[in-house]
Amino acid sequence: MALLIFTACATPRDENSIFIDNSDCKPIAVDGVFDRWRLIELDYLINKVDDLILFEDKFYILDRQLESIKIFDGKGNFLKVFEGDIFENGKPIQPVCIYKNHSGGIGFYDAANESIILIDKNLVISDISKSLFYASKIYPTEIGYLVFKNQTVQNEEGKEFYFNVLLTDFEFEIKDKFFEFSIEKNIPRNWQYFPDPIILTDGGFEFFEPLNFHFLSYERSKDLKEIPIAFKKRGLKLEDLEGINLDDPFEVLENVFKKYATINAKKLQLEEAWGIRFIDNFKSNYFFHNSEFSSGICFSELYVEYDGSKLIIPFPSYVDKSEWISILDGFNYEVLNLPTYSNLHPILDKVIREGKTYIVLMEN
Repeated sequence: MALLIFTACATPRDENSIFIDNSDCKPIAVDGVFDRWRLIELDYLINKVDDLILFEDKFYILDRQLESIKIFDGKGNFLKVFEGDIFENGKPIQPVCIYKNHSGGIGFYDAANESIILIDKNLVISDISKSLFYASKIYPTEIGYLVFKNQTVQNEEGKEFYFNVLLTDFEFEIKDKFFEFSIEKNIPRNWQYFPDPIILTDGGFEFFEPLNFHFLSYERSKDLKEIPIAFKKRGLKLEDLEGINLDDPFEVLENVFKKYATINAKKLQLEEAWGIRFIDNFKSNYFFHNSEFSSGICFSELYVEYDGSKLIIPFPSYVDKSEWISILDGFNYEVLNLPTYSNLHPILDKVIREGKTYIVLMEN
């Protein structure tokens, strides 16, 4: 599947364009950017947070490796886990994504049973219905749902669903389709697509891709629009990708990530503030833009002073209502590519050595 790439000079600058000033990235204390923050320890084993929803003061966390959904209260106390052969049909569940449904509960797509499963407010499974297509990520919209497939299909899935983005009604009936694909087999798409590439807008959605210098914006009754992403220094250009095999991780690492600045996640946005992670010289950074900061702030490191010492925290991965959410686990510290993991904060020691998981909620 070819990477969708668009020529930078073909599109004029748009008011929604993203400009990242990566000329002076500095360590930033959370207190210097956010008004309030709190650290929460989750008291149950999680291999990796693959999807997270904060709903009615509960954390719903999907862990693909351990094939489970774990639920915690707002203080991190364990409440319940969904895992194993819960339907007693010989098919242990394989949760892929979770979402807030339109009935006041939580839903998730189960690849093993090829079904959409609903959890009510009492943390009980209230409904299960067969899905016609694989769902890598599900986003609730005002008119139904938006589904991201990540070029993956379930058994005997009809080719009419071989589109990476599906717009559906409340019953998951297809209303529109974007980005057709054809595959021979399901394989990891590490360089072609982010696992969570979409943000919803008032009139549609925005779609972000790796190794690109645009994102795509869709508004109802209008075509997809290319909106530029630009860096002040070392920004990736179309000609820089010539001759590079984008299916080869080593080649991408050596010839792209170590030489150019590229985004490595979608934009996160809450009201007048937005932030986006990027890699520059193979180091993870974060650009945060707020109406108070006309040019934005570039973080090379985000930290809090906790228990008398400095705790480096991963950059935000999720947003919810008024809060920016950072996940403290082994995966997110690996993304930071810290020069050393010795003599760091005791909490980071617990994450790295004991497999503990923490969440930091920040509000501005």
